[in-house]
Parts: sequence; C-alpha cells; structure tokens
Amino acid sequence: MSNEARERFDRTVQAYLDEMEPLTEIETDLIEEMVAAKWRQRRCWGMETSALDLEMDSQEAELAAKYEKLDEPTRLAIAFKTLAETKCLTTFNRYETGYRRQYHKALATLLALRRERQNAILRNEPNPTSGHIPPDTPNPEP
Repeated sequence: MSNEARERFDRTVQAYLDEMEPLTEIETDLIEEMVAAKWRQRRCWGMETSALDLEMDSQEAELAAKYEKLDEPTRLAIAFKTLAETKCLTTFNRYETGYRRQYHKALATLLALRRERQNAILRNEPNPTSGHIPPDTPNPEP
C-alpha cells in the first residue's frame, strides 16, 4: 500500500529468504506467501490499534462530561465495547485469523516439501552395508 514502507516489506522478504534459504521457485513462492500473510496480519494489528485510538478520541469529550476521573484502561474498555458492538473488532479478528492460517499453511507446505526432498535423497543413497563384502569375509572363489 502507498502508506506502508515498501523498504521494510522488502527487508522482511529478504530476511525470510536468508533464513529459510529456498532451493526452488516453489519454496521461494511459499516464503513470499508467508511474508505477505504476516505483513497483512501486522496490518490488522495496526488497524485494530488505530480503531481503538480513534474511538477513544471520539468519545473523549462525552466521557469527560460524564465522569470526573477516568483512567486509560477504562477508556480503552469503553472504546472496545463500542467497537465490539459494531462488529469492527470481530472483522479484524477474522482477517487476522485467516492470515495466521495462511502463514502456517505455507510454512507447513514448505516444511513438508523439504522433508519429502530429504526422504527422496535418503532413499536414493546407496546402503553402506549392501554391495560391500565385510573385511573379515574370505573372498569367494570365482
């Protein structure tokens, strides 16, 4: 998005690529899918925070007139209750949950591909005990 730091997103992608060291284009795609899902999840966290801040700001005058003293946790609770009634927070939670699932599904797929590749390598390695005559076995007659 135009209001987000593209450089930070690119650094995040590169950090994941550096750590996960993809060997194929499919692995790279899965890692990029993980980063995009995590980025969107973080966006939801920011929007939820902003929505609560906005609601607290919009309620400030009304609450100041109604209460002589009101602490921040109480203001947050009132804003939370108001937003919960509008389904705003439920929507954020639903999207966040979906992004978390996307992230973990891509990670699970990536790890499964890697396990399968490792298993294929192990299946194709020669068995060190087959095809070799133990050193203490006499040579068979031709």
